[in-house]
Amino acid sequence: MEYVNKARDQLNKKLQEKNALTDVLNKVQDGTGIKKEYIVYGLIALITLYLMVGWGATFLANFIGFIYPAYCSIKAIESPCKDDDTKWLTYWVVYAAFALIETFTDLCLYWVPLYALQKASSLVFVFHFYPLFLGSTLRVLSITSTPFFLPNAFNFADGMVLHFKYTTTIFLYPVYLFCSLSWIFLVKLSHLTSLQCIFLIYLMIPGKYNGSILLYNKFIRPYILKYENNIDRAADEVGKFVDKGMLISTSLGYPLSI
Repeated sequence: MEYVNKARDQLNKKLQEKNALTDVLNKVQDGTGIKKEYIVYGLIALITLYLMVGWGATFLANFIGFIYPAYCSIKAIESPCKDDDTKWLTYWVVYAAFALIETFTDLCLYWVPLYALQKASSLVFVFHFYPLFLGSTLRVLSITSTPFFLPNAFNFADGMVLHFKYTTTIFLYPVYLFCSLSWIFLVKLSHLTSLQCIFLIYLMIPGKYNGSILLYNKFIRPYILKYENNIDRAADEVGKFVDKGMLISTSLGYPLSI
């Protein structure tokens, strides 16, 4: 109980800070008469409940695992540091592995109790505690995959894959997976698999017509750079509340991973 009270005190301390998120919470509090603390609890409970029984919960779980890492990946592309590229490339390998496994086990996973909630919690845990999890994953990948891939890397398209390794791959998984999930969620098409394959090939075309680079430079990068400071502030505040939400969930005994 002491741990729960400590978590609540930390949350209330953050709620007293002046930022865009607390400004919105203050307006809601003034309009409804409900304390900000309870509003945050209600939002956490609502998202949790929707992931448990809501329609399209799997899509929401994938979206939760997509939106923040995608933004961090864009930041990594723009930064000169190589470490953040490696870190988020590792995350997308893990994320893509989840998506690939689900392709073959979808019928079975459908019957797993609270699967969407467990998946969302696991993905948040993976990217939220990336120094611990992704660091270990990166070491495993380097040990198991480097001996096979490194000697053959220069034999594919005259090293074109290496040339586009960071700019292409780091943006390939977010765009492809999000578009694929959106199409599946919105409508079932008989030729959906063909469209996905065509889109994936377009994103991987080497050279100046590489789809992922064209989409990124034309649609994503200008918008992100224009609103970068605002997005950074919002992401920081959301991250703080995620910290507190996960702390409260842990103190109540909720498992963060499968």
